[in-house]
Amino acid sequence: MQVVCAIVIALIPILFSYKQIFSISPTYIVLILLLPYVALKLISKKRFVFKHQGILFLYLFYMLIDHGVTLGEVVVLFLFFIYAFATHNRVFNAEILWKVIVTISCIATIGVLIQAFFYYGLGKQILMCPTGLMEPAVWEQYGVDSSYRAGGHEMFRPAAFFLEPSIYAQYVVLAIMYLRLSETRTKKDLILAIFLSIGIIDSTSGIGIATIVAVWLLSYGKVLFNSKNFLKGFVGVLFFIVVLIIAFNVSETFRESVLRIVGLGERSDYNAIAGRTGGVVFMWNSLSGSELWFGTGEYISRWYTWGFLGTFFRIIYEYGLIGVSLFTLLFLSPAFFLKSWQRWMAFYIIVLSLVSGISIQSTIFYYILIYCDLREIV
Repeated sequence: MQVVCAIVIALIPILFSYKQIFSISPTYIVLILLLPYVALKLISKKRFVFKHQGILFLYLFYMLIDHGVTLGEVVVLFLFFIYAFATHNRVFNAEILWKVIVTISCIATIGVLIQAFFYYGLGKQILMCPTGLMEPAVWEQYGVDSSYRAGGHEMFRPAAFFLEPSIYAQYVVLAIMYLRLSETRTKKDLILAIFLSIGIIDSTSGIGIATIVAVWLLSYGKVLFNSKNFLKGFVGVLFFIVVLIIAFNVSETFRESVLRIVGLGERSDYNAIAGRTGGVVFMWNSLSGSELWFGTGEYISRWYTWGFLGTFFRIIYEYGLIGVSLFTLLFLSPAFFLKSWQRWMAFYIIVLSLVSGISIQSTIFYYILIYCDLREIV
């Protein structure tokens, strides 16, 4: 049953983009179906753990009372709390969960490489994302269409069965962080991390490429500052930098993917940073008085008039500075008090929220991964 739990949790960031069934997201349907097992596991515990859950409670409570509440919101926040509580009480087996995430990441990366092979080798585009099953509101939220997803833009951008390249990269980056930063690393983990990194580069996701560079440098940096392995860490950092320089000069796709982050691409003047933050000024100028502190209570949907807004700024618009402060503390606290490698994941989520859209479903997913303990289940 732990395998089923792991599969359900690992699929959360993928299922959220699929069409609703009876007005309910597939993510919530599978989480609800799994509730009886989670409840039984919790009931079997001799004592409960409440440590580190105060900020989560405040955040969820604030979301409930800030601008009124609907039955759907109550159900979603209840699921968030139950699964978070179960995670803190070690209901889920983290080792199995991470194996499933790595497996899904490998399958997706194989898909990306197949798409790249057919495009560059055979001149054909293969669309693996089942667009007919996608939730229309999600398409609008991410501002993508089937032609762009398939690669009909300024450059080919494969994403396997994910909605678009950045979502694929954000998922696979987690697997790479686990393989490179966790306390138990093997040669097999290194090979898998390299394989997954190649997939992210092929996807041309600017966020993904920037993140894997940071993860690899951090992994070798940790070794570098260990006096016993200084030479190994130094050689690793140096080798990685050399590989980046060679790839930048040899691979046109990699070079274009990097340059488009700052709008210096050879095929397009698109600026990924500006594209990810273009709506901030318009959003900020629309708020004043109590709305700045408590938000408007409205789900922001002005993507094409204001420009893209990351989750951090969407929360400001909907729940105000108080809401975004609680959201930040939700991930900032484990970033500082956790001693395990998951603290780096918490930092990653905070930065990601500034430039990317993180759904409430994905927030649940990230929270579970950060607090899921790799020790034996008790």
